[in-house]
Amino acid sequence: MNRGRPIFLQNNQTFNYYELQRLKQMLEYSINNRMKTLEIFNNLCNQPPDEFSNSLLQRLRASDERILSQLTQLYIDTYGTEPNIIILPEDVYAPTYLDSVVLALKLKIDALALQRTFVSLLNDGDLGKLLYEEAVITDLEQQNLISTLYNHYLASYGTKV
Repeated sequence: MNRGRPIFLQNNQTFNYYELQRLKQMLEYSINNRMKTLEIFNNLCNQPPDEFSNSLLQRLRASDERILSQLTQLYIDTYGTEPNIIILPEDVYAPTYLDSVVLALKLKIDALALQRTFVSLLNDGDLGKLLYEEAVITDLEQQNLISTLYNHYLASYGTKV
């Protein structure tokens, strides 16, 4: 582990200052987004309307925790410190269960679009490339789960809160 200074060599490749700053911004955005969706999933897990919804939420939360852990570890290994990201309650607040599901879906759509851009900016072998490719696949899967959760809720409960 490299504490206190950025990694400049990995697999005999030199990373310049610009590449490290770009990666830092990408990681901070991604960690921020994951922390928001994770908070929404945690809130939804406290009020699941049924066992099926709870199962989907548990899967969503577990995959977000896994990717968040990997993103945070890459940040720590690269920059020697944990990212300083604060999620405000109003960033994850939605008045109803269904609104929370929609907010999570919007965050995933936004994250997916930017992560695909990040993947296209990173060259093979660049720091973070494989992790962002995995994040894109995970978020595609999560979008499907969130959509399923949304449709299940509407079919089972209509627009009741």
